[in-house]
Amino acid sequence: MEIVTLTLWLLLLVSLTGLIAQALPPVLPIPLLQIILGSVVSYFPNFPKITLDPELFMILFIPPLLFLDSWQLPQREFFRLKKDILGLAIGLTLLNVVIGGYLIHHWITSLPLAISFVLAAILSPTDVVAVLAITKRLQLPSSTQHLLAGEALINDASSLIALKFALATVISGTFSFGSAVQKFVVITGGSIVLGMLVAYLFNQLRARLMNPQLATHPLQTLLLFLLLPFGTYLIAEHYSLSGILAVVAAGMSLSHLKSIHADSSAARLQARSFWPFLEFIFNGLIFLLLGLQIPQNLQSLSQKLLMDRPNLHLLITIGGITLLLLLLRLAWLLVPLLLTRGRSGQRDQESWLNRASLGSITFSGIRGVITLAAALSLPLCLPDGTPFPARELLIVIAVGVILCTLLLGTLVLPYCVTKIPVTVAAAEQSEEQQARFAVQQAALQQIEQDQKHYHEYWTDHPHGPQLLQLLNQACDGLKHSCLQQPLAEEQDHSKIHRPLMSILQRMQHNVLQAERQILYQLRLQNSINDITLRKLERELDLKEAGLQNDTQYSV
Repeated sequence: MEIVTLTLWLLLLVSLTGLIAQALPPVLPIPLLQIILGSVVSYFPNFPKITLDPELFMILFIPPLLFLDSWQLPQREFFRLKKDILGLAIGLTLLNVVIGGYLIHHWITSLPLAISFVLAAILSPTDVVAVLAITKRLQLPSSTQHLLAGEALINDASSLIALKFALATVISGTFSFGSAVQKFVVITGGSIVLGMLVAYLFNQLRARLMNPQLATHPLQTLLLFLLLPFGTYLIAEHYSLSGILAVVAAGMSLSHLKSIHADSSAARLQARSFWPFLEFIFNGLIFLLLGLQIPQNLQSLSQKLLMDRPNLHLLITIGGITLLLLLLRLAWLLVPLLLTRGRSGQRDQESWLNRASLGSITFSGIRGVITLAAALSLPLCLPDGTPFPARELLIVIAVGVILCTLLLGTLVLPYCVTKIPVTVAAAEQSEEQQARFAVQQAALQQIEQDQKHYHEYWTDHPHGPQLLQLLNQACDGLKHSCLQQPLAEEQDHSKIHRPLMSILQRMQHNVLQAERQILYQLRLQNSINDITLRKLERELDLKEAGLQNDTQYSV
């Protein structure tokens, strides 16, 4: 009963934070508000205390959120930015672990070098949810959003893989560079292959074995999609692979498979309502739980630790590590820019745009959910039974860095974004306009094709002239509807008898099918990205839903 009451309280707090955030200025993002509220509520005497199980926390929250993010990530932009994304997600992660670990060891001399590497790996992953929550009201360039989203997806896996190696070094006391590289390649490659294989098998089985009646009952489809990331994560972890990387690979692979568009319009409309709802609840619960853990983690520090490391010294340590992470991120971004400028010998518009975006990308390195989960996942004891060295200190530093990066992002990131030159996304707007024109042309071509077919069919019909006149009027209405132009005079649909109305409805379905086919063709040709595809596809799904309602209630 206590867990039910606690769950209901947490869901109520998630809802309240959403309502409170609408009344507050945009300076305070929802994640920070939820952390604050969780910390305040934890001091209530009757509020139940929560002890997070790190393994349960990872399995319950992380797979669906990462699957959704990877599924929605525009793949064309991801592959266009793949060098920058992999550089931030893998190169910067290694830089944080190696250089950051050595510097943390020299800063906190009481920490062994291997433990410093563990802390650096914990602090490496970024949280794009918090970044987007801060910048959603700002004009952050779409390329920067795609870069940050891709980085967050990949560096979650790379950071946790690095954490595994660091923990293995702490436990065994030895480290082999060759063995580490070999294991990294095996884990990375195996996780990606597993995720792609699971997505392919799921898509094939779903396309061949699923009952066609599910097209009108899409909730079963949503349930299968919800279970997919959990299954992928558990299979990968069972075989000692990276569950996070496998989930990301499964999400991107499933989005890439063109047969995914075989979903019914009802299923897509349900999914577009269900996934944001689920994402809001899960993200809210995560940041509330983070806020609830802060006072408990501070109280868990032993009296000896507080005596050896006073609160002021601890705050300075957290601030120094946060500054170190920002400087390493800035250096990783700045060095390639300086090298490019030195080779080109000129300052073109793109270089200036990169310089303007430098601050926003630097302060977008906000830590969040994965960092908290990684810190809590540290073992309590070593294999010989001795307590894990400085476990409480690592958790407190991790929570402190999360708060510091979130506060810096809240205060500094909006200022950096406003300094970026406001440019109209002419290429994206032109791309969407061309796609709309292609859809219109496909619709008109389909109407003319159907109109010609019925003209030939009714040529010798006794009532052919009357039927053709009504058909021509109906086709004119369809053409004007496709072109979004008003008719010169209102059509009298009462004159269209039932057989002709049925033909007209069939033609409307044919038009929608032709419009979707041209959209999928444009996407396969990389003429449009996933964002444009989903936007126009949603418009067509709404049209089809309206058509189905008209058909259902027509007499």
